[in-house]
Amino acid sequence: MLVAHPEIAVGTLIALGSPLGEPPFLAYGRWPGRTERWRNVVALTDPVAQPRRGADRFGSRVEEQLVDNGRRGHRPEPYLNSRAVGEAASAALTI
Repeated sequence: MLVAHPEIAVGTLIALGSPLGEPPFLAYGRWPGRTERWRNVVALTDPVAQPRRGADRFGSRVEEQLVDNGRRGHRPEPYLNSRAVGEAASAALTI
């Protein structure tokens, strides 16, 4: 959505378990519009997301944070309850 609507400005985009290493991101991925900061939180056991693949496509502009969701790799609850997401949201709201 942010690529298709560059008129939308976003201070911080927090992605949870985003498959940045998979198409369409690798083949067609573009920076999401007017996003200033992008943090991708990735669980080590997430079968969908691939740690450190955001930097392969977007360079150091994507800040990747690793978390451990245990056997619930791609489930939203462990992501949303993680310290990494809480800190990212808190930082985004205080900027």
